[in-house]
Amino acid sequence: MSKKLVLMDHDGAVDDYLSVVLLMTMEEVETLGVIVTPADCYIQPAVSATRKILDLMGCSEVPVAASTVRGLNPFPVLFRRDSFACDRLPILNEKATIDTPLISEPGQNFMVRVLRGFEFFIGLEKFGIEKSAKPCEKQILPFSER
Repeated sequence: MSKKLVLMDHDGAVDDYLSVVLLMTMEEVETLGVIVTPADCYIQPAVSATRKILDLMGCSEVPVAASTVRGLNPFPVLFRRDSFACDRLPILNEKATIDTPLISEPGQNFMVRVLRGFEFFIGLEKFGIEKSAKPCEKQILPFSER
């Protein structure tokens, strides 16, 4: 059975780091990359924490890209600063170096490049945990064919 291809985009909140860990444990999935969007975080520590988590999970072959897309109304500083705390967790800082590659192009360009590489019909799935701790409803958003 072929693996499901996943390109993950997250906004750097604590629940997203847990989603990265869970995604890396899914044997039926091949992760094409992880994009971090600075909506619920500060981008540098969120990208760093994501790369360190991938290293910790033994998935340092999965590339990470930082998006430069910004929301009109970013989350308040109290929420966004959690990315610094996560990046400083002792378990993520046991190694002196980070092996997971950081893509040099902006995350949104990386996403377009990866998705354009497929000739078949694809969809987007949104999943996760809302701040209210209720599971998000699964949504399938189809792309039109190129």
